[in-house]
Amino acid sequence: MNNWPHKQVWVKVSAQVDEEIAGLISEMNALPGLQTVESCQGGYVEGRSEETAAFVYFYFGTWQQISELAFNEMAPALSGLGHVQVDRPGIGDPMGKVVIFPGSLRQGTDALLQVLSRRKTQCSGDTEHTAPHSY
Repeated sequence: MNNWPHKQVWVKVSAQVDEEIAGLISEMNALPGLQTVESCQGGYVEGRSEETAAFVYFYFGTWQQISELAFNEMAPALSGLGHVQVDRPGIGDPMGKVVIFPGSLRQGTDALLQVLSRRKTQCSGDTEHTAPHSY
């Protein structure tokens, strides 16, 4: 929550992200009101013999808004390829987490890109989805 009396507006910020999920991160952040905050493309990590999952943490408004996106749209698209969860870290807005299972990065990313494309089409001109996240 923002304790300053200043009005805030949405801007898109350039940031370095893992190459294999850069397209997904870019498209997630292009959805009005969605903000990614941490991500990893997964893969093999030094000292571990098994591949790790890819993940993206994100904010998207109220419990209702983020749950609709996460559980009604993203989770079915990821069926067998990953999962989605929503939690509230401390106090503040709910945070979503998309996990794409090892070996499923390309398919999982493609499935999520289709969801985001449909969502952006549905929300164009819809002010309800323009800036649901508050600081």
